[in-house]
Amino acid sequence: MRGSAIAWLGHPVSVVAIVVLAVNDQVLKGAYPGPVTGKVSDFAGLVFAPALLALGLSALGLRGERSALGAVLATGAGFVLVKTTSTGARIAGEAWGLVAGPSLIRADPTDLLALPALAVSWQVHRWARNRETPERRVRLGRVVVVMPFAVVATAATSAPLAQSVDAVGTSGDRIVVRAEATTISTTDGGVTWMGEESGRADDQIRDGATRACVPSAPSHCYRVVEGRLAVQETTDGRTWRTAWEISPGRTDFLRRQAVDKGYDPDVSSRALAVQDQAGGHVVVVANGGDGLVVRDTSGTWRRLGHPVWTVGASRTVEPITRWNVPDLKDGSAYRFRAGFTALIVLASALLAGLGSGRSLRWGCALTLGGAVSGLGLHSMDLLGVAVAPLSATLILVGLVLLGVGSSAAADRRRVFCVVPIALAGALLAPVPLLSWTTGVPDAFRTAVLGSVLIGCAGTVAAFLTGRAVARGR
Repeated sequence: MRGSAIAWLGHPVSVVAIVVLAVNDQVLKGAYPGPVTGKVSDFAGLVFAPALLALGLSALGLRGERSALGAVLATGAGFVLVKTTSTGARIAGEAWGLVAGPSLIRADPTDLLALPALAVSWQVHRWARNRETPERRVRLGRVVVVMPFAVVATAATSAPLAQSVDAVGTSGDRIVVRAEATTISTTDGGVTWMGEESGRADDQIRDGATRACVPSAPSHCYRVVEGRLAVQETTDGRTWRTAWEISPGRTDFLRRQAVDKGYDPDVSSRALAVQDQAGGHVVVVANGGDGLVVRDTSGTWRRLGHPVWTVGASRTVEPITRWNVPDLKDGSAYRFRAGFTALIVLASALLAGLGSGRSLRWGCALTLGGAVSGLGLHSMDLLGVAVAPLSATLILVGLVLLGVGSSAAADRRRVFCVVPIALAGALLAPVPLLSWTTGVPDAFRTAVLGSVLIGCAGTVAAFLTGRAVARGR
């Protein structure tokens, strides 16, 4: 099996996957952070990872077809565990940190879209097993050349850390913030920021305080609310009230935006610092993937996000908006999801209400296939561009067949009764999802549940109406 594992890792497809992974992680992730480069890494890594594992197993004496299959299954199981559980992601990040340095591995179930790459890897194994292979020295030479690239590519998958503001503290007249490996500071209460020289990180912000008091008024204190974007305040040291917060549902909205922008999906208030200023005091809060929020001397809270800074030069940072909850009502990405949801309901309702004609069956299947693929991949930038023609074609052909099947139905009365119900269900089902982007309902789960219930109600209504008309009621 060792020869087979060497041929598997040295196969041109595996080599291409290694090169793609290395280039993507070393170059493209930094230039174009987002879901596209993340998914490319997952797919490329799953293509060659089983071969790398099989080579390691063969060195331990575990060889044969079962060992190769075990390498594929073990890779898939580990990938699922890491991407679907926070515990798996944390363990993987800590384990890989021992090899590649500080690493951030996030649990993201959407990465499971890359699992079909394991089928590609298994097919590459079969090709490598069945094809005529060069002599052993040539195979070994090929792997000796490929192995360093495989190690570099594998190490690169976890190295880039999503941007995150981790801790904040005071140092003299400065408020100092640690954002990943960089340190920035302000001396005017958060209006302007500058980058610190490398190695000048202050000891007092290593852990970050979750509670701090106004130096001139020790009983006036602030504290962060664990796991939320929220800050509480007390003026007597006993009674706490909410000074600033973003609701859990809007926090989820920000978390989804953070992932798309390459920020840490852990969007929560982590630490804060309080400093006296002329005319009052300021509070600076580190909010992880959402950046900074600042309370000025007038008591106004402003989200600054991730300030752009220059080492040794102060730069003015404008707040994202003057409102308390800014940038939480951008529904542009969800309009596409709403459209695909409408298509799913329309196809299902027409098939349920008009029967099981051949055109209707094929039309429903193609429309559902195009809508579901678009629903899952529409936001993946370059990958979405590649998938869009296929999804659009499936939807177009599916809608044409649905139209043909509906017009060809023998019972015209049934068509006239069912089609309006199907259209109504398709128009109403996306409403909760679109409404969620404006803040009502607050929770994404509630919006999805509402869309599902309306879609199911429309489909059931179309079915019952079609059945009643067919029976002459």
